[in-house]
Amino acid sequence: ECVEAGAVELILQAMGAYVDSVPVQLAGTTALGRMALGEASNRQAMKEAEAHAAIISGMETHLEALGLQEAGCLALRNLSLGAAALQLEIVAAGGAASVVAALAAHRDAPRLQQEGCAALSNMCGADATCQTAVLAAGGAEAVVAAMLAHHRAEKVLAQGCGALGNMAGGDASGQQAVIAAGGAAAVISAMRTHPSVDAVAQGGRAALSNMVWEDDALRQQVLAEGAEVEWLD
Repeated sequence: ECVEAGAVELILQAMGAYVDSVPVQLAGTTALGRMALGEASNRQAMKEAEAHAAIISGMETHLEALGLQEAGCLALRNLSLGAAALQLEIVAAGGAASVVAALAAHRDAPRLQQEGCAALSNMCGADATCQTAVLAAGGAEAVVAAMLAHHRAEKVLAQGCGALGNMAGGDASGQQAVIAAGGAAAVISAMRTHPSVDAVAQGGRAALSNMVWEDDALRQQVLAEGAEVEWLD
């Protein structure tokens, strides 16, 4: 109902008029993120209004603002749900790069690291173009750094496993890039640190499976890094 009532346009007008105001950008980004959790038609309407561009602009302008960066990662995560066309637009507009920058700028903030990993995971979707773009933006390295910095944070690790798995889900070049960035090692470490956490164990297995899919050389490489054979099947 909010989208139909023109709320998105009003929010975008405010964000455009007060680009230098962190409180306005935060309020607008938070509201857009909540709207994006609704029906797919909401996200389509937000796509047409280029809400993602406003969110990304705010993140780029106020990199030091932790609350805004966290809200931006969450909003982009929600906007990237489902539709490949929207994922493509978000990545093309610099969404992956903005999230990677946020992850680097606020490495000690576990909630932001969690939402950033989730956003990159959703941006990859099932589209090879998106996966390649996220990798080119430094997505794998950013996720690995998040997992290493928060090796006790189960939610960060679970989202990290999901993101790395999606990045490796396209072609051989993606698999190799994720492994080269330390993705396999980070996932293996997470699985060994939290063997009884289902989200980490299942997400880790799925990620490792994608990294070695139909490539025996990569399989042997990941086994050499410490993976168990059953984790790769």
